[in-house]
Amino acid sequence: MKRISVLLLCILMAAMIFGAGCTKTADSPAVVLPTPAQPVPGSSLSSYALTAVDAPVNYTLTESRAKSPDEVSSLARNLGWSGGYVGKYSGMPDDAMGATEITQSITTYPAANMQDILALIEANDRSDKELTITALPSPGLGQDSRAFSGKAISQIVMREKTDNPLDSGSLKGSLKQDVVEIIFAKDSTLEVLRMTGSHADYATLKGLATKAFAKMP
Repeated sequence: MKRISVLLLCILMAAMIFGAGCTKTADSPAVVLPTPAQPVPGSSLSSYALTAVDAPVNYTLTESRAKSPDEVSSLARNLGWSGGYVGKYSGMPDDAMGATEITQSITTYPAANMQDILALIEANDRSDKELTITALPSPGLGQDSRAFSGKAISQIVMREKTDNPLDSGSLKGSLKQDVVEIIFAKDSTLEVLRMTGSHADYATLKGLATKAFAKMP
């Protein structure tokens, strides 16, 4: 009888200890690990962007922001696009031909693919059949910088008012602007500076490109 009492006592104590352990585990707050913050594509590229201080006289900063993956083509993403940033400036608003605009596009691609990407971007940007393209001297920035200008063949370009190929005979005119473009890269960062308008000139854009290149790490 004494042995049975001792055995029951041991069983009861073990049950109490096990129950206390279960209760403690159930009542203990769950440890929640913080979710790592996802980097915004292009957020680190903002430090390479030109600022209002860098802009030519009479030019105003009108846009400066990171680009999202949804804004770029599937081809760019397939080539390794991993971030982008764009800045825009506008000047000479009173010109009869309209304002002249400067766009700075900064993107990140794998450094190993950069040579091919530079060539692809230049070929694509020079393919505008409404411009007479002229190669310009390399600005000598980075590993393979290049430049060209485009002269509008006609100031007014007539196009269909609708994208529907079944509709015809209805045209609208749009103003075609001259362009100057400089493309350069350093390691995994690629930049395109494009000046569009009647005041587009290589000397002004090259000065901006030199400032932009100096900001690259």
